Amino acid sequence: MQQCKPTRRRLENCPPLPEARGAFGLPGGVEEAFRARIVFSEEYSGYICERVWSTDQVIEPLPDGSVELTFMVGSKYYLLSWLLQFGGSAELLEPESLREELLEAAQAMCEIYALERDE
Repeated sequence: MQQCKPTRRRLENCPPLPEARGAFGLPGGVEEAFRARIVFSEEYSGYICERVWSTDQVIEPLPDGSVELTFMVGSKYYLLSWLLQFGGSAELLEPESLREELLEAAQAMCEIYALERDE
C-alpha cells in the first residue's frame, strides 16, 4: 500500500463480523461458548466491577469483599491466560474441566521458579 486517504464510500456486501460470543469483546473461537464463574479476591473486586468484560456478565458482591463474575466465554485460551495474571487472587469455579488445566499451568510455573539457579 502506497497511500491511504479517507473517503465517504461505504463497502457493500461485506460479510458480517462474527458476533462477540463471550468475554473481552472478542469474537468466539472455534470452540463452543461456555459459561465461566470466577471469584476474585477483595484486592481485585473494584477492578472487576468497574469494567465490562462481556455483555452478559453478572457480578455479585460476596460478604467477605470478594466478587463473583459469571459470563459466557468463547475461548478457553483467552480465559486461562487472563486468569493466570491474577495468580491466587482468582478462583475459577466453572467450568470444572478447566480447573485442572489451571492447576497444570500453575504447577509448571512452580517447577520453573522453584528451581535454584546456578549463576
